Amino acid sequence: PVQASPEPQKTLAPPEVVGYDPTIQKYEVVLDMEGVGRWVDAIRKAGVCVIDTETDGLDPHGSRLAGISLSAAANTACYLPRWGPVDEAGKPWLADRGQPAGIGAILPEGEVRALLKPLLEDPAIRLVGQNIKFDYQMLKAWGVTMANPWFDTMIAAWLVDTTTNMYTMDDLARVLLNYRTIHIADLFADTGSLAPLTVMAGGTAMPAKAAVPGMASELDFGFDFGEAPKPAVQSATATEVPAEDTADGDESAAEAKPGRGKTKLKPEEMLFSRIPLMKGGIYSAEDADITWRLWQALEPRLTAVGGDKLFREVEMPLVVLLAEMEFQGMVLKPGALQSFSAELAGRLAIY
Repeated sequence: PVQASPEPQKTLAPPEVVGYDPTIQKYEVVLDMEGVGRWVDAIRKAGVCVIDTETDGLDPHGSRLAGISLSAAANTACYLPRWGPVDEAGKPWLADRGQPAGIGAILPEGEVRALLKPLLEDPAIRLVGQNIKFDYQMLKAWGVTMANPWFDTMIAAWLVDTTTNMYTMDDLARVLLNYRTIHIADLFADTGSLAPLTVMAGGTAMPAKAAVPGMASELDFGFDFGEAPKPAVQSATATEVPAEDTADGDESAAEAKPGRGKTKLKPEEMLFSRIPLMKGGIYSAEDADITWRLWQALEPRLTAVGGDKLFREVEMPLVVLLAEMEFQGMVLKPGALQSFSAELAGRLAIY
């Protein structure tokens, strides 16, 4: 007897990759202290907070804090800009087109820190981040020490699968959430909309090396506009440089995957505080929102592979320990090292 051919199996189409949708994702660029207070209250009520810092470099010891993004629920997040584009009067530049006069203060820094410090230093508030060690050090340099870094999505992803070598936010969002994040290179693509490297203070354009009240101290400023911060890519040319995530601590430009977008800016010109406020704010708020969703996706996976104990008792405590060690640094005694070098050279000469 002739056997009937088996029914051909239907191939399921892969789910559609989605990206930022303003009808679903409610992001806010906060421009007044009432808004900051509202978000602080929401986080206290939730008891958990995703936090992400935007910076003008990748070295927490030499980079300036440009702003902070927060989230206390999926699809909602805010961006608190510390520095950003301003007009000739020093007011926040909110347009996406045209060029602002320079970079200036947006939110009153002292007031913002006064609200965030008791929140982030409260052990009852669980703090979630992607590579949260970087944010810990940036905030510590700003005068705020996280009390409870509770969940790092990058570390959790590594414990869930140590073989993939894809632990950046972009990779995790694509794999776990089927989501394409906004790429930092997209924001630097329109160079005509970036703020010039000029500090605006009280409606006056200050020379690059001028001391600007509230900006020029080592703690506050991090580096002088006349000096480039530690670049994300060690390069002195203006050739096309992958710019993926060069403005935060998640992934350096050198590690960016090919084809994700490029910029012709020099690395030292790629400062987050130059990006138009609304564009940069959405990008940063998305980072916080996606990190929240990654936490939700990774926590049950971490439990399923039996990694909870290692994560809670070893990995997360190590985040604070390593962050403090890196922040404090070490003291080298050149004389002692030179003596030891001479001693070793003498021993080797015997042989």
